[in-house]
Amino acid sequence: MPNLNIIFETGGFDDGRKAVFKGYTEFCKKNYTDINFYLPFTDTYDTNTIWYETKENLGDYSPMCCNYGELVQWDGTNLSHGNKINITEDTRISIDFRITTESYFYNNTKKSKNTKTVFAVGGYYNII
Repeated sequence: MPNLNIIFETGGFDDGRKAVFKGYTEFCKKNYTDINFYLPFTDTYDTNTIWYETKENLGDYSPMCCNYGELVQWDGTNLSHGNKINITEDTRISIDFRITTESYFYNNTKKSKNTKTVFAVGGYYNII
């Protein structure tokens, strides 16, 4: 199921919360492959977008900047990523989702970090 994200603007106010960056490789079998998609309904830049590393375990976080209506395909399973406090003047509204083939998929009893949803069909995943 797609995740709906609303990252509210703070008008330049940083309340001191720390950004949390995460990856999903610990939940997946070795060489797990899926394709992640990010579809913003607003222009994204600076702190109103996802920050991600460009190569696994490199930790060189940068913003995933894109324009309204662009669809970004990326490796969100293996690349650590997260959101910073949005100190821009613009709220971000976006969805993200991932797809995989049955040959790479397996049900897992582990849960997602944020929503505690089981990585299994009927939980984090659906068959379409």
